[in-house]
Amino acid sequence: MIVLGLNGKLDGHDPAAVLAVDNKVIAAVEEERISTVRHHPGGLPRQAAAWALRHAGLSVADLDLVALGWDPRRQADAPEPDSDTELLDLLLPRGMFPTPTRPQLVRVTHHLAHATGAWATSGYRDCAVLVVDGSGERESTSIWHGHGGNRLDELVSLPFANSLGFFYQALTQHVGMRMFDEGKTMGLAAWGDTRWALPSVIEAPPVAAVAKPDTAHYQAIVRGWQRVFERVTGLGPARRGMRSDPTTCRTERTAPPLGSDYRDLAASGQARLVADLRQLAADALRRTGEPLLALSGGVALNCAMNGVLEAAISPVDLHVQPACNDTGVALGAACWAALTHGSRVEVPAGHVYGGPAFTAGFVADALREWNVAVRDVDDPYRAAGALLAEGKVVALFEGGAEFGPRALGGRSILADASRPELLERVNTIKKREHWRPLGPALHSAEAEKVFGRAVNGDYMLVARPVADGQRDALPAAVHVDGTARAQVVRHDLAPGLSRLVSEVQARTGTPALINTSFNVRGPIVLTPQHAMATFATSGLDALLIEGHLIQK
Repeated sequence: MIVLGLNGKLDGHDPAAVLAVDNKVIAAVEEERISTVRHHPGGLPRQAAAWALRHAGLSVADLDLVALGWDPRRQADAPEPDSDTELLDLLLPRGMFPTPTRPQLVRVTHHLAHATGAWATSGYRDCAVLVVDGSGERESTSIWHGHGGNRLDELVSLPFANSLGFFYQALTQHVGMRMFDEGKTMGLAAWGDTRWALPSVIEAPPVAAVAKPDTAHYQAIVRGWQRVFERVTGLGPARRGMRSDPTTCRTERTAPPLGSDYRDLAASGQARLVADLRQLAADALRRTGEPLLALSGGVALNCAMNGVLEAAISPVDLHVQPACNDTGVALGAACWAALTHGSRVEVPAGHVYGGPAFTAGFVADALREWNVAVRDVDDPYRAAGALLAEGKVVALFEGGAEFGPRALGGRSILADASRPELLERVNTIKKREHWRPLGPALHSAEAEKVFGRAVNGDYMLVARPVADGQRDALPAAVHVDGTARAQVVRHDLAPGLSRLVSEVQARTGTPALINTSFNVRGPIVLTPQHAMATFATSGLDALLIEGHLIQK
C-alpha cells in the first residue's frame, strides 16, 4: 500500500507531507523548508508532496490513499470545499500533479492524527496518549488509549474554551512576542518568579464553550485571557518597538525590553500550564491504566513542561512525538489511514531524517560551480573537531533534512558547550534574544553523568535538571533554571554529529556540544545552496557539508 499523508489548511500552518510505501515511511518533509517561509501559514503542502513523490519515483496515480490530518466539514467556518474531489484538487492540483486517475481521499480528524502520530512513533503497543494544542476542528485537548497495536480509543475531549494552546498564545502576545513565539516565552519564564496565581485553563476559562467554534470564538478566547492577565497583574500588553535595517531596507517590529514584571508574568503562565498538564497527564494514566504516556500537539513542544511531567507524573516512560506540532499530523494521518485499510506503518527512529539528502559528489560539484574553496584535509571531521575545540562555531550539513522543529545533526550549528561566551555568540549569529537557552548534544554514557541518571532524548524535547557538580562543566548549554534540553546522540542516526562530539571530548574533555538549528531567523536550511548562503552571510566560522570542510 502507498499512502501520502498531508497536513495543510488555508487557515492553518506547518503544512507537510509524509510518504509511506509498503508500510514504511520513506519520505517526510515540511513545506516551510522548501518555501523558506517560517511555518508557511495558510499554505498547502504541494511542494512537499511533489518532492516526496519524486524522491520515490512515483506519481499521484500510484497512490492508494491520500490522508489529510483535518476534516474541514467539522469546522464551522472552514475555507476549504466540502467535497472530496474539490478538496483533493485543492491539495494536489491537477496542473501540478497531472494524472488520469485520482486516489481515495481519507479525512483523519486533527486530534486523531496527532494521537496516532504520537502512538506510532512511541514504539508502544499499549499506552496513554495526550494531545494538547491550540485546536483541532472542534477540540483543544484529548486523551486516548492506544492498545493492541491496532486500536485507538478517544476517552476525553475538551473544547476550544479550555485550550492550553490559546492560553499560551495569549500569554506570548501579552509579554510582547508574536505568533509562533511560544518557545521564546518558555525560555523567558525561567528568568522570572511565579508572582501571580492565574486561573486554571481547564476549570475556569474566560469564555464559555460553544457548540460550533469558529474563528471569532478563538479570537474571543485569546482576548479573554489577555483581559485576565491585565486584571490579575495590572500589566497591559507589552508594546513592540520598530527597527530599521539599513542592509535590507526593511523596517520591522522588535520585542520590547522585558522588565521583571513581564518575566514574572511569563513564569506565572508557565506555572499555570504545567499545573494543568500535570492534572491532564495524571488523568490520562488513570483512565487508561497504562504506565506509558505519549504526548503530541503543539503544546508538547514546551520542553520545560515535559521535564516537569516526567518527574512529577513518573510514567514508566514519557514519549514526545518528534514532530509534535502540526507538521507531524501528516505522519499520523498516513499511519491512521493505512491502519483502517488493514496495514500498519512502521515508524523507526530514523524517520526524523526523512527529508531531502544530497550526495558528497553532488555537493562537490556545486561547490566547484560556486568557486568555493574547500579545505584540503585527510579527515574533515577531525579537522572540524579541532576547530570546535578551539572555540569556533561550525555548521553541520549531513544526510536527510530533519522532519520536525529540532535540528538533530542533519542541519545543525555546533559549538563547545564548556565555553560560556559561546551561548551569547551563537545567539548573536542566529539573531536570537540573549536570554534564550541552547541545548547540549552528548552520548548516552555522558548524559547519565550530566543528569545523574539514565535518560533518553533522541529528539531534544525534554528539559531535565542537570546534576549538582555538572552545571559548571557545560555553562553554555545549561539554562538559568539549571536544566538542559539534551539530545542523546546515537551514532546510527547521526554519525557525523556523534563523531564531532567524540572529537571534541578527546581534545578538551568536554562531553557535549551546543546543538541548535542551522538557520538565521528563517526555517532550518534544506539544500546545499541554502546552507552556503546562510554560512556566507552569517558569523559562522566553518561549514562541514557532506564531508567537505569550508572555513572563512
